Amino acid sequence: MPTLLLIRHAHRLDFIQPEWFETAAYPYDPPLSALGWQQALELAPKLLHLPIDRIFTSPYLRTLQTAYPIASGLNKVRSGLGIKLCIENGLREWLHPDWSPTLPATLPRAEKILQVPLIDLEYVGIFEPQYPETLEAVNIRSQQVAEKLAKLSDRCIAIVAHKHTLSGILTALLPANSVIPEFLPAMALVLTSGDRSMGSWQITEIL
Repeated sequence: MPTLLLIRHAHRLDFIQPEWFETAAYPYDPPLSALGWQQALELAPKLLHLPIDRIFTSPYLRTLQTAYPIASGLNKVRSGLGIKLCIENGLREWLHPDWSPTLPATLPRAEKILQVPLIDLEYVGIFEPQYPETLEAVNIRSQQVAEKLAKLSDRCIAIVAHKHTLSGILTALLPANSVIPEFLPAMALVLTSGDRSMGSWQITEIL
């Protein structure tokens, strides 16, 4: 039965150090805070029993850093499995014009690799969002990405992204009128489906 693991990135640095934004080279791409790293490190061991065979993240540093302990842990417990992090632009945060004046720039690939060495350099993304977006647009984008990613494995795919994109994925995958849970930092939800069609997925309790 195919499984999707949805994970929201852990606590970000600029939430507790807003002055960081003023001098950062990439102010819309903050790293995790110390609390965020603690959250990510505590979450990873709870997920290693899942048959994860691919991990997708948004291009932001905070999602890559949240995903890194998971990939690293899986590679250790499975004797060098070789899982890497696939950067998917379709998983970007909501491109809200009030949050940034243009498409938010993220760290260049070379700098990302220095900080998160498990990035998959061969993966080619499937979606490129357009700035700016309405809430309806980000929900449609999240649905389209979810449909494509859900078909890439018969086992378990992990998706590390943001509150609004993850909520959009849940809205697309769960049956109509389902209650969409609020995504908290470093929160993970597991969904399973027998046929992978939209509206057929269910949240399970296997964590």
